[in-house]
Amino acid sequence: MTLQQLDRLMLDLLSVVNDLVECPSANLNGSSCMDSILAIAMAVIALANIFLTIFIFKQGRKDTSESANKQRKFELVQSLILNNRLPLLYSFYDAVSKECRKLLVKNDQQTKVAVNETNMSMLKRFRQDFIMPFNVVDHELYVCLKGTADDLIDGITEVIFDEGINLQYEPKFNEMITEPLSRNRNAMLSILYEMANLDITV
Repeated sequence: MTLQQLDRLMLDLLSVVNDLVECPSANLNGSSCMDSILAIAMAVIALANIFLTIFIFKQGRKDTSESANKQRKFELVQSLILNNRLPLLYSFYDAVSKECRKLLVKNDQQTKVAVNETNMSMLKRFRQDFIMPFNVVDHELYVCLKGTADDLIDGITEVIFDEGINLQYEPKFNEMITEPLSRNRNAMLSILYEMANLDITV
């Protein structure tokens, strides 16, 4: 039974009791019957009140427990991962940016392949060193971070091998490489900060 149902039951019973008390015919013609009905109604109200108290108590314990679990999870993420490994996030984005800038100088097929392979290698290491530990604490967070990093490198790969995009033209390079890199890094940081806010807010 939900809190709303308990509330409704108590209100209905109080209404019945009130009608019985105010009904003269009931007082004159069946006082003993009315007494029995009143006794039953009051007993049911008392029982509903007990259920209501238990419900509120359990709900309070559940909310407290969930809040405590969230707080513990955030503290674990913060102490084991963020405090020691956050510099890896910045290093990854800086390294990808530096590698891609080689395409401003040479944009031949060999350079494209070499840059892409290096980016893939850096992504693999970033997953292992930074993203993988989150899987121990919060699988959904891990999946979200992994997807964000994968989207970045997949997008850069697509741009690199698109023959219609001249990455040696710096405005185009900034549009297709630099800006997506910056947005992706901000998205990654936003996910981490959102996790922190959700886990410490009740």
